[in-house]
Amino acid sequence: KKFKLLFFMSLIFIFASCESSIDVNVNSKNNLTKKTKSVYLINSSYYTQDSDYYEGEIKKVLLSHGLIIAKNAADSDLILFVSYGVTEPFEKTVFFDCDNAGGGGTEKITVFYNYISFTGIETKSYKGQEFIKPQVKSYVSYYSSTYNFKLFFPHMLEAITPYIGKNLEKPLTINKILLDEEDKAKKKAEENSKPKTKK
Repeated sequence: KKFKLLFFMSLIFIFASCESSIDVNVNSKNNLTKKTKSVYLINSSYYTQDSDYYEGEIKKVLLSHGLIIAKNAADSDLILFVSYGVTEPFEKTVFFDCDNAGGGGTEKITVFYNYISFTGIETKSYKGQEFIKPQVKSYVSYYSSTYNFKLFFPHMLEAITPYIGKNLEKPLTINKILLDEEDKAKKKAEENSKPKTKK
């Protein structure tokens, strides 16, 4: 019993402590038969705070994939719905296994669900409000112990970037080291101070 208690306390400490790195979950499916060249972006997120920043960063990622962001749906191959945000806190059941102590158990902890989702429907088959099964679905998610979506967002977006529109056999777990603005400034200063090698 003492071992189980110590195990659980260490689990809570790790999860609830100030996160220096995060393990994000990534998955992506693509059932399109043709390569997408242009997308019409629809922001379907309820999360309106700093929407210009979030949408701007997402557009940069799409452009880095060589995609054209169309000004209207008629000029696109794909209608791409983008959603992102963080939920209200809720209880999540954590499973733990203690073989040495004769078994395991479950406990409930309070978490926030952070997510970025890309859902694509071919323009030619899109009919407004009618339900159509999406041909592309890519997402990244992370359960956090704190409410700080703006901190997690760039790291989550970086994790999903290589996999947007791809076909993954199974979900991936990717570890990302968190850097706040001060850390980023220090890192940039260090990189700039390094002597540049001549080609």
